[in-house]
Amino acid sequence: AFPAAGDHRASEFAEPPQNLPDYNDSPGQFFSSKQHLEPHGTFFRKWYVQSLLAHLDRMLLAAHRALRSSSSSSSSPCATAETVAVSVKISGVHWFAQDMDARPAEMCTGYDATGGFYEDVARRLAKAGATFNFTCVEMWDGNQRWGARSAPEMLVQEVICACRAHGVAFAGENAIENYARAPLRQIVRTYELARDVAHAVTFLRLGSKMLTPRNQISVARLIHHMSRL
Repeated sequence: AFPAAGDHRASEFAEPPQNLPDYNDSPGQFFSSKQHLEPHGTFFRKWYVQSLLAHLDRMLLAAHRALRSSSSSSSSPCATAETVAVSVKISGVHWFAQDMDARPAEMCTGYDATGGFYEDVARRLAKAGATFNFTCVEMWDGNQRWGARSAPEMLVQEVICACRAHGVAFAGENAIENYARAPLRQIVRTYELARDVAHAVTFLRLGSKMLTPRNQISVARLIHHMSRL
């Protein structure tokens, strides 16, 4: 519920801020006029982030309870199952990430990147012994539409740095099924930079498109390069 029960500002901010952009809008007045930094915007932003982090904590606890092995003595909540590794998928919201003052697309998702959201996630995953699973590892900043101010490559590196800082394993996946040489090279390049924290990579997706002879060659080439890292 919005706002959180017991918050001393609950009666003052009983509704989300006005002028928020709609789905597929540009950031709009809420961000251009810095309303996200005013008391109402700040309250909403912090409530949104804390709600997501609290949900993450609940899901990690649920995984621990579901997968717990009675024979394990490990103190890491998600490392207690002998044969099951837990990873947490965090979506790559890379649009308008070049707007370093607000990171509006992420903020509208509850990912307050300007407030250290990915660090907070990594810190929780480290405590739980879980893997940080992120997307868009095949994308790079120079290949995005200018108007979207997208920065997927920068965002992936930010997540890798958070994993490195907190000793969390990094797992990535592609956002778009693409068998061209450039995005496959970008996957390899990403994992070269993440070599010390890299745990796994997922290539989407197994189906008729992947199984064409031409694309099987591309996938085999990717596997060959990844195996040499």
